[in-house]
Amino acid sequence: LEMNQHLSRFGRLSVQVPPKVPVILDVKQIRREPDPGDLPDLATSSYYIKKKGDSLVVTIHNIGCAPSGPFTITVFDPLNNELKSVKLDSIESPVDFVPRHVDVTIPGLESHEQYHIRIDSENAIREIFEENNDVDFAAGNSLK
Repeated sequence: LEMNQHLSRFGRLSVQVPPKVPVILDVKQIRREPDPGDLPDLATSSYYIKKKGDSLVVTIHNIGCAPSGPFTITVFDPLNNELKSVKLDSIESPVDFVPRHVDVTIPGLESHEQYHIRIDSENAIREIFEENNDVDFAAGNSLK
């Protein structure tokens, strides 16, 4: 089986491998994309989210090499209904090896066992890696 697939930096490649059959995966670059230049990379994980009362406190990092520019963070309930969006200013890049982050408090949320958080929910920022912009958070793993 031969296939061509576009992969960006840190991209994922899904391949179905049959059980009990030896498989060789050979990946070759057939075309180089132009250098995108310096890009931001906004990221969070459930480790950096805490629930305090009716609020979520989310730490958002810029792990890229350029300022992020303004962006929006949005919280969804388990059925993917939007609960609240917050607009944020730019986060500087860590070009001096000092981590750059911002703690965002999102108050007045309905109580749910789980929340879905999306950074740059309007997809306004071109980033190094987009897949670290979405995270699920179980409210049972939080501070009271």
